[in-house]
Amino acid sequence: MTTAVGTIPPAFHYFSVGQGEGFRLLLFDEDRAAPPVVVLTSGRLPVAPGPDVQSEAFSVSADGRVLILMRWLSPQQSSYFALRPETGEIRTLFGGAGLGPPVISPDGQRVAFARTSDDREVNGLWVLAVAGAAGPTRLVTDAPQRVGSPPRPLAWSGDGKWLAVAPDLGEGGSQVGVVDPTAGETHFNATTNIFEGGRARVLGPGYAVDWRAGEHAVLITSTRSLFGGRTFIYTVDVAGGPARTLYAPTGDVVLGPALWHPSLDRYATTERPVVGGPGTPLAVWVRRVDGTATKVAESPFVSSPWWSGDGTKLFAITGGDDSTGAISNLLGTGGGAAFCKRGGVVGSCN
Repeated sequence: MTTAVGTIPPAFHYFSVGQGEGFRLLLFDEDRAAPPVVVLTSGRLPVAPGPDVQSEAFSVSADGRVLILMRWLSPQQSSYFALRPETGEIRTLFGGAGLGPPVISPDGQRVAFARTSDDREVNGLWVLAVAGAAGPTRLVTDAPQRVGSPPRPLAWSGDGKWLAVAPDLGEGGSQVGVVDPTAGETHFNATTNIFEGGRARVLGPGYAVDWRAGEHAVLITSTRSLFGGRTFIYTVDVAGGPARTLYAPTGDVVLGPALWHPSLDRYATTERPVVGGPGTPLAVWVRRVDGTATKVAESPFVSSPWWSGDGTKLFAITGGDDSTGAISNLLGTGGGAAFCKRGGVVGSCN
């Protein structure tokens, strides 16, 4: 069930709570200390997903007016839905087996997704127009039987000229590559760790990308896996040249995605120990490009953070219980709100 929310606020943030039958999509106005509004409430899944199955994922255009929602319906069927929160309009966009989380372009016109299949003609990374009836176009091919195949989409550049992707080398760990979606199909060769054909290249190890500084200073986060790799945060130029390491922890930690501040002189990230259970605290840091840093939060009940549009606030989902949550400004400069995870009104949540 969708709800028309009217004009999207200038400073907005979408987030989800719950999973399966309890999945809800909410919209938070960063300029108002008011509970977020409900955009979508889920219905019952035809088949209950297993504990390791991601049953929902979503991606948002730069203006917040178009969302692509993925819903796992069964082992043989996942579907993408195009949602326009201003009007509450929702329509089925594409469906099939083996679909991964969608990544929408900033202008809301294209969506990239990985599709896993034993069929060589189906396996790969695809791009689909949000409007129109044309089917998807394959952007990256890969060997279907290879562990880690196919590459998955990470993030579009702000101008939509590049798509960052994550080719997984299995024991070699996750890499970050960039692909020009207008240059035709390319093939990822895991043996040589290069793209063949089209216009694409591997930038280095990593699993998360922030394009805010543009293609000459792409911010990449890499975390070592059980099979090896490196744990560090660095910038790199799409055109080539040496990478610039911004942070390399000395301890054995897992780094959360690094996010540029609007001024580009600092970024936010999280750290947690490699070994730890559900109660292990997550530390949120603001790290500056000059190497100085400030820990702004540490708790087992804090989510990955996001900057407000003007950079004066650093929000995260914090604390609460199984029915009530809170959006907190970790910098203590105002803002934030409580909200109900399952419905109701703050003070008497369901």
